[in-house]
Order: sequence, then structure tokens, then C-alpha cells
Amino acid sequence: MRESPNIPPDFCTKYPTRRCPYGLTYGGGGTSEGVLATETVALTSRTGNAVTLKDIIFGCGHSTKQPSSTRVEMGVIGFGRRPMSFVSQIAPYVGGNKFSHCLVPLATDPKIESKINFGNGSEVSGEGVVSTPLVPDEGHYIVMAEGMTIGNEFVPFYSNVTSLNKIKMVLDSGSTLTTLPQHLFDRVITELNKTLDPKMQSFFVTKQQTLLCFNSTEIPEEPKMSFHFEGGGKVQLLTEQMFVKNDEKNISCFGIKRPGDKGAVEPDMGVFGAIMQGNMLVGFDLDREVVSFKPTDCLTY
Repeated sequence: MRESPNIPPDFCTKYPTRRCPYGLTYGGGGTSEGVLATETVALTSRTGNAVTLKDIIFGCGHSTKQPSSTRVEMGVIGFGRRPMSFVSQIAPYVGGNKFSHCLVPLATDPKIESKINFGNGSEVSGEGVVSTPLVPDEGHYIVMAEGMTIGNEFVPFYSNVTSLNKIKMVLDSGSTLTTLPQHLFDRVITELNKTLDPKMQSFFVTKQQTLLCFNSTEIPEEPKMSFHFEGGGKVQLLTEQMFVKNDEKNISCFGIKRPGDKGAVEPDMGVFGAIMQGNMLVGFDLDREVVSFKPTDCLTY
């Protein structure tokens, strides 16, 4: 997220009696312009009690454009690291700068909500938890990915820019699909094709990015796949987290894409998108600089 260069950083403090304008550009190309305001926010605690937080700053958008919008969203809530994000503002009142979310699968009935927890009680613990350090960064939540296992084969990740045998990956629930740099996307697709039934007719869809798709909505049960993160963490993925069905077009597509020429992140970085985070409790502990993953049925969580 970038602030608009047209608004001086000290405008609101220099002119405290005037309306405080804002302008933001998000990584995916969305924009929002308007004025800042404050409001009282009411949350429900895990015990069912109401928690009231006063003077929470938010942006009252007068002009907002989101390329991936379905036009039914009421707005965007900020979970970033910066002081103005919702998570940062409420941290002193909820027991720490940490939160976790459990996203329901993509094809879930829209009436069924995903869950999010803030502060105390948002910790991800118990059997099956995989944790990895967060890379210091002002705007994104970034981890280091060392590779993928596809079936019985390990596909190591490496950077084309540095000498590292791993790459940075942005954890982004605002991006539907997962993204890998071209040199790694090609290796993953090659390994995937070795494991799939030859009867599955595959083809590439290329618009703003490249996707591997199949002339069937039947999602393969094999191969098993997992992501390997720094520190030895291995996140096992379900087929529903790796393939996306499109019943209208009678096709299914692999959930990892190759970015277009104008990617939302650096060319040598990846994005761990929302579909792969589905049915997984993902916790961000910003006080400890750690992110944790735990397989969870988010429909009943």
C-alpha cells in the first residue's frame, strides 16, 4: 500500500482544523481517496461480551476503485503493519499486536462467514501447528519459502536476483491465487504434469497472468503437495487449496499462477494467496514476528 504523493505528509498536523485527506494505492492496483475520520467500533469477544473501542481512525472513501471488486463489499479493513491499520490501532486494547483468521473455502455459501480473532485468544497452538519467522518489512507480511513437494519430488526454490536458495513470499489474503516467479512456476508445472493422469487435457490460459487449466471440473486427488518454509516448517495442502473449479466453463485450474508483466510484488517474489489459506487457521504474532499455520475446518471453527 502506497500513500498518494499529492498529499504532503504533514498536512493534517499542519492544518488540524481542516479535513484530513488521504490517498492510497494498493499492491493489486486498487486506489482509494477521501478523508480520515474517527468512529467507535464494537467487537464481540470470544466470551460473547461486547468490546467497545473509541476514536478508531478510518478512511471515508469518496473515490474507490478495486479491480477485483464484486461491487458488494462495504469496504476494506486494514491488517497491515503500519500505525494506521486497524490491527495496530486496537493492539493496546486487546492484549497485543496479533491476530489470526480462518478463511472458509472459495466455493462456500456466501452466507457462511470466515472468522478473525484479535489480541489475546488469537494465538495458533496445538497439534499440527507450523511456524516460520516473518521477514522485517514495513508494508507486507513476508516469509521465506524454501520449496514445494509435489508427490514424492521436492522442487527447491531459488532466487534469480540473489544467491539465496529460497524466495520471499507475501502472505496476502487479498490475492485469490498463489503466484510464483516465472522460473519457479515453470519447474512446478513440469513436475505437476509428471504426476497427473495423462487423460487430463491441460492448456494454458494467458491474459494478465498465466494459469494451467484442464477440460474438466473433476479435481484430482493426487498428487499430494506441500510448501516448505524457513525453519523447517512444512504446510501440507489439500486438493481444494491447490485447484479451482469453474463450473460455468466446465474447467478447473491449478491454483498457482505465473504473474504478468506488471506484478503486484517484486519479480523475484511470490504470493501465498487466499485459496491456499482456506481451511487453515493462520496467525500473525507481530510482537514475536512469527506466523503460524494450522489445518482447521473453518466452516465449524
